[in-house]
Amino acid sequence: MAKFLVFSPKGDCWNLVPLLQKEGHEAVLYVHSERARPYVAEGLVDKVDDYLEVLKDDKHREWIIVADSIGCGRILDELRRLGWRVWGGCAWADKFEKDREYAAKVFLSCGIPIPPSYVARSIDEAINFIRQNPKRYVLKPHENKLFTYIADGVEDALECLEYWKDTAGNDMEITIQQYIKGRNVDVELWFGNGLAMFPANYTVETKKFMVDDLGASVGCGSSVVWASKRMARTVKEGVLPLEKITRRYGYTGFISVNLMISDRSNRIYALEPTPRLGYNAFYCQIELLPEGFGNLVLRMLNYNEDMRQFEPFIPVDTTKFACAARVSMPPYPLELADEKLAEKVYETARGIPVKLEGSYPAKVYAIDVMKDEQGRLVCAGLDAIIAEVVAADEDPVEAWRKVVRTVKMLKIPNKQARLRDGIEDFLKYYNRWVEYNLVGAVDDIERIPAPEGLAQEQQEEVTLQEAPSA
Repeated sequence: MAKFLVFSPKGDCWNLVPLLQKEGHEAVLYVHSERARPYVAEGLVDKVDDYLEVLKDDKHREWIIVADSIGCGRILDELRRLGWRVWGGCAWADKFEKDREYAAKVFLSCGIPIPPSYVARSIDEAINFIRQNPKRYVLKPHENKLFTYIADGVEDALECLEYWKDTAGNDMEITIQQYIKGRNVDVELWFGNGLAMFPANYTVETKKFMVDDLGASVGCGSSVVWASKRMARTVKEGVLPLEKITRRYGYTGFISVNLMISDRSNRIYALEPTPRLGYNAFYCQIELLPEGFGNLVLRMLNYNEDMRQFEPFIPVDTTKFACAARVSMPPYPLELADEKLAEKVYETARGIPVKLEGSYPAKVYAIDVMKDEQGRLVCAGLDAIIAEVVAADEDPVEAWRKVVRTVKMLKIPNKQARLRDGIEDFLKYYNRWVEYNLVGAVDDIERIPAPEGLAQEQQEEVTLQEAPSA
């Protein structure tokens, strides 16, 4: 049995505490955000208000610190310096995710291609650049201040920038990236002390709030996740080269790279990194870890060259697909440059009762919930993402059906979830990507039959326009 202190900037993955306890470990939660601390999982898990109080008498450094997100890298680096074992979270990871210009330099220095890009130091500069170079672009604000915007064309991009200028001010750096027609896939490797660990896992997400990719960008509305022992091109070309940098920093944790695969040429481009747990993909990954998350953390912290040579694969189920859907209530999704105003709007959902307990076809991971003074499960009012619903199966369609049935059974006022087309893009692209070794296949599942309801014209959309690149 190990002792884990889950160190979370905002409480995003407080579910790690009951998960680790169920695996037989001791675990407590620390939430760094003073705004979130009183509400995140209140009444649901063991929490501490001061991580230093937990650690001060730990002369033998028994506590293992698990960071679920970015934002507290300097604190975690200092704890490492003082001798504690820390998984995830470091100043380098903070910079890699939040500083888009730095991330682009890292990719290029490792030989990972990115789409043609330009960094504008202000919105006015971005507007002038697009007017002088009229093409279709993707707009990526730095520091995660606003969601990425995929413009339909020049006028759409300019209108978006004018809106951002009015609401967020002119002084915002933006990466302007040329639009690549294709489909993106997140490819992730575990890293132990800077060394890549195998197998890789893959995630196909829906990025918009509504069906048919309408509505606000939400990062992830639904996911399909699978692992494969095959060394596919996206791994070799898009993620593994990062080991050149992770060795330098001794990074231990997950790194997922969002890669765009061109429909025409099968070329691979890195879009952005996620050096932390990814949501809702991580809840899918839990279903694919037969020895549990805690044992994986211990293995990663102790990983070295000898282990990689004699144990090339860590325990991951490579026979199943895991699917997940995000379930929310209004006012989610809300995107405001004024963070304080956004917080006040989300607080309007605090105290609304929800019902997640019960027997369901899929697993339900509570997110933005707490217990009130009467012991009722209610929305905690931080982001109104109520739950992630997850199921795994050798048949991805059956896994998704379990997710859909479960979401429909949950008693959540004004329930919101993207269900109708949650995995259609995965079904459209998996066979092609496997055929051209762009992604690894699940064991013994080279091709997935098209299920009823998947229109023939959707499959024809991804037929090759030209011979794939080598």
